[in-house]
Amino acid sequence: MWKRSQVEQLTGLTRHTIQDLCNPNTAGDGLGFWRPAVSKPGYSRFDEGDLLAFYLVRQLTKAGFTLREVEPAVFDLLETDDAFALTVRAKESRLRARRSELDGKLDALACLERAAAHEVGERLLSVMEEALLRSAGRAVLSAGKRDAAHPDIDGVHAALEGLVRQMLLVLRGEDAGPAFDVLRRRIGELASDDPESPSAEHTLWELMDALRYGGGAAARVADAAAVRASAEEHGVWAQGPADAPADEGEPGDGELRFRGGDRLTMRALARFMKEAENGVPVELVFGEGSFSFLARAAAACADRFDEEVHDDGGDGSDG
Repeated sequence: MWKRSQVEQLTGLTRHTIQDLCNPNTAGDGLGFWRPAVSKPGYSRFDEGDLLAFYLVRQLTKAGFTLREVEPAVFDLLETDDAFALTVRAKESRLRARRSELDGKLDALACLERAAAHEVGERLLSVMEEALLRSAGRAVLSAGKRDAAHPDIDGVHAALEGLVRQMLLVLRGEDAGPAFDVLRRRIGELASDDPESPSAEHTLWELMDALRYGGGAAARVADAAAVRASAEEHGVWAQGPADAPADEGEPGDGELRFRGGDRLTMRALARFMKEAENGVPVELVFGEGSFSFLARAAAACADRFDEEVHDDGGDGSDG
């Protein structure tokens, strides 16, 4: 027979844990899980069966089971069906969800720690920059799930990062270029409009064109007229996206081609605008109501892309 102190040493369970498990007062702190071989007021002794039971408890608690979850888990273990396997899988699923949540919190803390290294006036923008860039990465990953090997993946990622960079220039009070300024004003004016209207779609195509040239870089898109001319040149105003020719570039070179790349980019833009935490920077850049407008307009346009692909007999993937 073993004393309680010996059971503690042999199993790694604490004195209070053993007490709670053996305490029959379930109306109080007791769990009533186990009755020692010898149990008298102020005196307990444990036999081999008790040791095995507490050894099992230790393995369960190491796996994340709470003391209140131990008893049903032990009963499941003794069943001949797959009850115990299901219990273990359910616990694993919950722990993985918690780990994902903790990983997210650790990433956010790391971002804040990096921001602390900046000057006071840059800290908030540093946090915002990293959050937006991460969101852009998630958006492209989500958009490309249908075709992870799409040759335009890198180009779409660079394009969405270009949009983030342009937004940050505006937030820092720096010059984002005349083309981007025109787009900002137009999106602000359309924010209360129907997101599926022709004007909304045309504005999205202008934004798309700006994305294709690195977030609307002034060196490539001098002003709003140049944006419109470029869009007309590719046929998106007259024929729409289904008839737009491919842009220059070879598959796999990271250059964003117009036809397939547009489908992927529009899906990524819709996903980017779907993340609520992007609402503040988007509205500060494009104006009140712009976040909801862009989210709905991009989603509607992405849906039309997919409908056109299905109507053409495609499988919905970009080619």
